[in-house]
Amino acid sequence: MESIGNIRIAYLFVDSPDLLPEIETALIEWFDPPLNVVGKKPKIAENNDPEKYQDKPKYVDLSGYWTEDKNISIQKAKEMTGLDKRTLSSAKKGQLDRGHFETLFKLRDLASELAGKPLTLEEIFSK
Repeated sequence: MESIGNIRIAYLFVDSPDLLPEIETALIEWFDPPLNVVGKKPKIAENNDPEKYQDKPKYVDLSGYWTEDKNISIQKAKEMTGLDKRTLSSAKKGQLDRGHFETLFKLRDLASELAGKPLTLEEIFSK
């Protein structure tokens, strides 16, 4: 690992096995781990160039779903999700850059309701 450099190891406790496939897919999409090589050649960035990751989604963005015609206030969304107003406001503007996984699932569920169709976690990340 030392010869590759810039290695990060993270773990997540999930008490619902039903959520694991979607969480795994979202995390692989988000982090694009270069050593996750099932069915592909490893993609190790030359000199671990941080620019390789600059085009990755960095924010939760509900602005495409939470439009004015939906007529849902921050307060109403707070009542629907139990999330705080700052989190909701940031997500509505496409500026939410961090959060707990539980928060991401609640925001995904809110966006799904706003869109009138089921959405994946990937679909709520800005491009």
